Amino acid sequence: MVNDIEKLENIQDKKKVMLHNKKVSSVAKKVYCVELNLTFDNATKASLYLGHRSGYVSGLILNNKTTKECYHFKYIK
Repeated sequence: MVNDIEKLENIQDKKKVMLHNKKVSSVAKKVYCVELNLTFDNATKASLYLGHRSGYVSGLILNNKTTKECYHFKYIK
C-alpha cells in the first residue's frame, strides 16, 4: 500500500514537470489579459498561470467569454 502511494506521488510529480516543460508551438500567439495587464507567450501559459488546464484560455478567446473572475483575454500580434 505504501509503495502504491509512492508510485502515485512519483507519477503526479512527473506530470507537473511535463506540464511546465511543454514545447511551445512555433505559431503560438501571445495573449494579453486586460484586467491583470499581463502578456503571456501563449494561451497555454496563461491557462496554467490561472491554475487551469492548457486549453482553458484559448477556449475563452474563441468563444468570446470571460473567466469566473471576469478576466478578459485577447490574442496580440
